[in-house]
Amino acid sequence: MTVTLPLLKNALRIDFDADDDQLTTYMNDAMNVIKSGVGTDENMADFWENNSTFDTAVIMLADATYKTRSAITDASNKQQVVEYPLGVTSKILKLKGSYLLELSRRPPAQPQGLATTDLTSRSVHLGWY
Repeated sequence: MTVTLPLLKNALRIDFDADDDQLTTYMNDAMNVIKSGVGTDENMADFWENNSTFDTAVIMLADATYKTRSAITDASNKQQVVEYPLGVTSKILKLKGSYLLELSRRPPAQPQGLATTDLTSRSVHLGWY
């Protein structure tokens, strides 16, 4: 499952359409923030599909952005600014570990435009063709 606007609105219990554009912006931003914090390898595009940890983190971050629309400060320490709401950082760290493990199991993507040959299971780039 990938987070969609109807899914986000259902999770946030929003039954009106006035904020749809704003919610879509927050949802897309949350996806980009989380992906950039975890990894952006093109070979891993399918990692995000049907990933409940990713979906939950997107909903949590979009929800926090929608409700607060600014950074959150700890009342006991005015100098500390909390960038992510409670739980999102731990989900990003969990995703990062899973992402790196999955990335290490996959063969490296071949750069486009380069001819390669396999010599003892190591690719050697011969140049442009």
